[in-house]
Amino acid sequence: MHRQMAAILDTVVAAIKRIQRDARTKGFKRRPRGPMIVLRSPKGWTGPKVVDGKRAEGTFRSRQVPMGDMGHPGHVKLLEKWMKSYRPEELFDRKGRLHVDLADLPPAGDRRMSANPHANGGLLLHDLRLPDFRKYTLTVQEPGALDATIGTMYQLGRRMPLPANGTMLVI
Repeated sequence: MHRQMAAILDTVVAAIKRIQRDARTKGFKRRPRGPMIVLRSPKGWTGPKVVDGKRAEGTFRSRQVPMGDMGHPGHVKLLEKWMKSYRPEELFDRKGRLHVDLADLPPAGDRRMSANPHANGGLLLHDLRLPDFRKYTLTVQEPGALDATIGTMYQLGRRMPLPANGTMLVI
């Protein structure tokens, strides 16, 4: 997965650089369309696959912390193993502070995402063009039915065009 994601990011960066180069050398008549990555992955894919003999990955059980009862034998060890899989020692010093070289990475001032007029939710408002929501209804046979296909993200993911050979797509 990591190699595939790295390759996709290389493709996206190359596309962005091409758009920038073309705009700087040729100008542009209309706004260019930048790349977008769509990643379909199972809910909870980095966490425990199974908790107490029940599947967690890809199910409602993976929401929040899938082993809620920390009094249960083994849950603390399972949580610790999961959290250590993110290798926090590479991100934080012994006092729990973010390493300086990482803290310097995010942009400052007007370069922050919240300062972008497209992302801050107020400067470039326009009406959304939405499809007819009735085309996307899902019949639930009984209240409380436990089925991974009921989730909204699963339903949305089914409608995203993805290549047959992978889980990522650059649009």
